[in-house]
Amino acid sequence: MIFSRRAIQRLLNELKPILRRRAYADLMRKLNYPTEARLPAMWEVAVLAALSRLGTLEHEQKQANGKRPDISFRAPHCTSFVADITTVSDRGVDQRNPYGAMAAIIEREKAALGLGVGGVRLEVFEKPEVMREGKRRKLRLPPHDQIEDYVRRTIIPVLEAQQSSGQWPLVHVVDDDEAGFRLTISDGPYSGGSFGAYNIPTIATQNPLFYKLEEKASDQLSAVAGPAGIIVCDGDCGSLTSERGHSNVSTDDIVRTFLRKHHHIAFVLLLTVKSEWQSGLSRKEVLSIKHMLWHRDTIAGLPQLADELVKGLPVPVNSAANGSLRALEPGYGRGRGDYSMAPGRSIRIGARHLLEVLAGRRTVEDFNRNFHFRGLDEPQDGRRFVNPFEQALAEGKLPVRIEVKPIDENGNDTFLEIEFGHPDPAVSPFR
Repeated sequence: MIFSRRAIQRLLNELKPILRRRAYADLMRKLNYPTEARLPAMWEVAVLAALSRLGTLEHEQKQANGKRPDISFRAPHCTSFVADITTVSDRGVDQRNPYGAMAAIIEREKAALGLGVGGVRLEVFEKPEVMREGKRRKLRLPPHDQIEDYVRRTIIPVLEAQQSSGQWPLVHVVDDDEAGFRLTISDGPYSGGSFGAYNIPTIATQNPLFYKLEEKASDQLSAVAGPAGIIVCDGDCGSLTSERGHSNVSTDDIVRTFLRKHHHIAFVLLLTVKSEWQSGLSRKEVLSIKHMLWHRDTIAGLPQLADELVKGLPVPVNSAANGSLRALEPGYGRGRGDYSMAPGRSIRIGARHLLEVLAGRRTVEDFNRNFHFRGLDEPQDGRRFVNPFEQALAEGKLPVRIEVKPIDENGNDTFLEIEFGHPDPAVSPFR
């Protein structure tokens, strides 16, 4: 998810008195299951909660056209409006250009050949698709639903033959009507590749952002009384951050083209996740919410409202790309996989890992692997420290103090600070 689970729960608590019971239960259901609906539900909760602090918000109020858009909003210093929230991703574009699916299948299938993890380099050629409005990028790969059969039928036999002949690295080049790519498999541990930026739009009316805007304008917001708007949220989509180039159209081009076609839409507000890297002793990624607003003069006070809305959103903890992947994963994410030695005889460590060991969900081997510990009987390797709990027990030391150190809402764990005492005769030789 883009925002932390604790932040999302805080927003849900704010919305519970505002939303109808059925609407709240629907959002909860979407948030609690790892499906494609999870990230849009997260954005909806965040936007609704932020707006609810700025004026009077009514959720899914029935309009004259019979539709129930997400937002009916009014505030003293802003013209009243209705709006719908939508999240845009490149899921459809990825299916038309299944580079990721093909790379994952190759990685999986080559394991049956006895080849280790990594070492795959997949370079895919492209052939532009000619559309009525222009050209758009298209990778030369089979359709998404045929990729697995294609890999097993045409790639794996070639790799097997090369392996049998003693060839290394393995190289397979395809350039025919079915596909075009160069595959190299060498020593791991990393895999990579290259391909055209197929998710960067080249036609203003042929991209995920335009399609979503059209869908909302023609459905939920058709023939509504008064100003209507669309709030577009980042689900990892190249159309939301595109800049004009030699063959590219920009996000601004797309939205302005849409607004020229749909005069009843008064505004489009775009929310994306911005990433910046801070330099210093250690590079650190800093995430924030960036917004862009296109609006007609029919709504007073909208720019100020948009600024305040963004200020009311939580701080992102994941990029849109990582957040969309995390939203499809079961469970609650990972705990704090780090530790530190506090002054004196104390260790600070994430509580979740310890609880999982005590609950039998994680073995000691898993625990050591996650924290890069080694057992006392394992040889020194210059990379891993001895498991500090095993070390303390070997020295006859027991915990004398355990203190809980909470982490703010952007964290996903709680720290335990554990202090060990002097050797205790209960678990050590007499001295």
